[in-house]
Formats: sequence, structure tokens, C-alpha cells
Amino acid sequence: MGKDFTILVADPNPNVRQFLVRELTGSGYHVVTAENYKELFRYITGATPPDLIIFDLNLPHTNGFDALRHINSLRPTIPTIIYSYLAEYEKHPETRKVDAFVQKEDDPVMLFSAVDDVLRKHYAVSRAL
Repeated sequence: MGKDFTILVADPNPNVRQFLVRELTGSGYHVVTAENYKELFRYITGATPPDLIIFDLNLPHTNGFDALRHINSLRPTIPTIIYSYLAEYEKHPETRKVDAFVQKEDDPVMLFSAVDDVLRKHYAVSRAL
């Protein structure tokens, strides 16, 4: 997959951001990062928004669900994957609007598989329109 897709990793933990940058870049994706709400929305509202957002609900300076609603109101076509330790929110009504929910306790391969699946599904549908 890869090459032409930009992924925004929004996570408060620098180790998680570094790991995901290394792994996703190694798979051919262009990766940008945000450590807080302000940085996340700077990328989303910029001239070239990302093709996919990997988002931790514990992002500083916001309620994760408020941020999801704001993302959907500004850029409803950007697919979103929640990557979080907050497993109790997997069944929350707001998370039904995201393309995937991956728990950080899971094998990281599950996240990378979700990235490929979401991009394939989302952009195959977009090209068909």
C-alpha cells in the first residue's frame, strides 16, 4: 500500500509517536505527528490534510469525543482509527463513527492491518465515485 498516503498520528506519548513513525514510514507511508489538540487541528485544517488519522482519545487539551466530533465536522471524509488504552470506549456511541478501534494492548500488527484495510476501503470507494 503506502507511498501516496499521508497519515497523521495524534498521540500524547512521544514513544508511541516515534514507534508509529518508524514503522509506518518503513511501510512507505508519509507520517506527520501531533502531540495535542492544537497540532492535530493545524494539520486537519491545513492546505493538505492527511489521508488517515490515528488518534488517541487521551490527547491533551480536549475531550477525545469532542475532538472526534470536531474532526467529523471539519473533514468528514478523512478516515479515523482510534488507537487507545481506553478499551471501555470501544462500544461508546461516538466510536461508531470511526473506521477502526485498536487497543494499544493488542499486537501492533493489528493496527498496521487496520491502516491498510481502512485506506484500501476508503480510497477504493472514493475512486469509484
